[in-house]
Amino acid sequence: MSSNAKSTRFSLLQGLAMSVLFASSSLSNALEPANDALDLLPPPQGTLGQDEQPSTVYDLSVHDPQTMQALLVRLDQLARQPSPQSQAARIALVLHGPELEYFTIRNYAMHRELVDLAAKLDAFQVIEVKACNSMLRQMGLEAADMPAFIEIVPYGPDEVNRLVGSGYLKM
Repeated sequence: MSSNAKSTRFSLLQGLAMSVLFASSSLSNALEPANDALDLLPPPQGTLGQDEQPSTVYDLSVHDPQTMQALLVRLDQLARQPSPQSQAARIALVLHGPELEYFTIRNYAMHRELVDLAAKLDAFQVIEVKACNSMLRQMGLEAADMPAFIEIVPYGPDEVNRLVGSGYLKM
């Protein structure tokens, strides 16, 4: 793969990272244009080999459904960029905050569009959605309260560390 193609692909991932950064309530409660804040991106943790595509893990805690929806829409836009299966970037979303409520089965009618988009992206292997079981319990929820496409992990921060240890870049 050429350096230019890698650069373009990584730029797309940086755009996604901007969406994630603005999803954090500590930075902003609303999405802003990504071009205004590219300097806020942290450097990725890890390295890429010459022929590798980045696998990225996003450690999420999103405080409103509109921000989560915007993030998933951005991922859907990125997924429309054609690439061979062998060069597809892997993206893991580790959920461990209030956004877990948006995905519960009891709230499906209220957040149908968001849940359906996440399920579609997961089915097309654009993203892997993981939920922190520890946070579910703190919120009075159980694994059975979540749709089947969401993988339940024991503890979100440990899952992020495990993914980084297996070669994912943490943004």
